[in-house]
Amino acid sequence: MHSFLFEVQGVTAHTCGFVCLVTFLAAIAVTVALAMRGGVSLWNMVAIAFMITIASEEMARLRFVMVERTSHTRRKLKGGLWAIAAVGPLLFGCSVSETHTVDTALLLPQNLGDWVKEPDPVIYDRKTICDYINGAGEVYRSYAFDNVIVARYGNSEGLAVTVELFDMGNSADAFGVYSYAREQEETGIGTAFERGGSILCFWQDRFYVCVAAEQLDPDPAAIIEEVARGVSQGLPEAGTRPSMVDMLPTEGLRPLSERFFHLHQTLNYHFYLVKENVLNLSPQTNAILGRYGSGSTILLIIDYGDEGEASESLVSFRQFVARNRVSAETHKPQEGETDRQTLGTEKWKYISSAQQGRFLLVALNGEDATAVEALTKAASRNILVAGN
Repeated sequence: MHSFLFEVQGVTAHTCGFVCLVTFLAAIAVTVALAMRGGVSLWNMVAIAFMITIASEEMARLRFVMVERTSHTRRKLKGGLWAIAAVGPLLFGCSVSETHTVDTALLLPQNLGDWVKEPDPVIYDRKTICDYINGAGEVYRSYAFDNVIVARYGNSEGLAVTVELFDMGNSADAFGVYSYAREQEETGIGTAFERGGSILCFWQDRFYVCVAAEQLDPDPAAIIEEVARGVSQGLPEAGTRPSMVDMLPTEGLRPLSERFFHLHQTLNYHFYLVKENVLNLSPQTNAILGRYGSGSTILLIIDYGDEGEASESLVSFRQFVARNRVSAETHKPQEGETDRQTLGTEKWKYISSAQQGRFLLVALNGEDATAVEALTKAASRNILVAGN
């Protein structure tokens, strides 16, 4: 389920990074202290290694939970976002971009039935979003995010809701951030919406909108739906999903598994491939990912906008696979090791990669060679049918 804002459980991303650093330095200090006392035992080394492992693991895969934030309250929801939000500032940076907030601000009406907008809503752009949602602002900045308007509405009964209106720059990227961690979906508000507890998020045209009720609200579900419908009525007509979604073969596709994105870091959030950007993803590339079968098989379609770039990326990916593939047939499992644990064998055993014009198609983690080849061939046919 989406969160109203993405935050680290209990503390901010900066605090978690600090904790990891302190843990790592503590491990080093313990090592030095033990050495000065005349040696380090086996159990000492195990303890030290454990502390270092915790630090490195937290830095690499800092798990996020979903938090609802209103003006005065924070409540935790089930679900999670990790890695990309934690390390986002290092991967993307916080740069200044020109924003166009005047028109966006006018889209939030002063009155929504009995609900009245409080004065001075706050506006965050691509630079200040990093301060507003800590490292998780990079999730939005990985798309064409322009700004977010944060407004609070109150009614005559003293209840309040907070509305976030994200201008994602275009309809495709609005869908991208909406579907980023989507688990369920309903229609009737915006193009589609998802709700959980006292929060409701929807996408419409180039906008992604979240509405959250405060803890004191007696019937948060009814309240957030009423306010969300009011906000939706003031926005342009519903947008359309990226056309690339229709390139994914429908047979065996897991419901609501489609993910639209641009960057290598986002791919690694949805399916960790490798640290290096072997597929040459960039802000100029469009990518769609779908899950098949039990959910472990991945089909990735990338639009490079240029046939030459797609060809270069195919070569890059195949060279990477050749360097790292481990064959299940030639690798003998060690004692206590199952076939599915053999050096990532299953991840590289059954893959298929192909090029169709400016598009690159990659099927990963398949159950067998026939299945992954069928996926890339079906996707190629869909691309041809679409006239690309």
